[in-house]
Amino acid sequence: MSEQYRCIAFDQRGYGKTPLTESAGLKQSARDMHDLIEYLKLDHVVVVCRVCCKIGALLHKRIH
Repeated sequence: MSEQYRCIAFDQRGYGKTPLTESAGLKQSARDMHDLIEYLKLDHVVVVCRVCCKIGALLHKRIH
């Protein structure tokens, strides 16, 4: 898969190494993911959600 795709693991606020902040939540996670996509200048993105698919829906709404 890595030969054809670039896989990026998104670390939500309060999980992994990212500290929890007062603004943490679904909408903030969608904003963070959108900002990461823009920062990395990614054109074609597939978001795979394993737990909270609402973030993907909010991200889609934010982009479109």
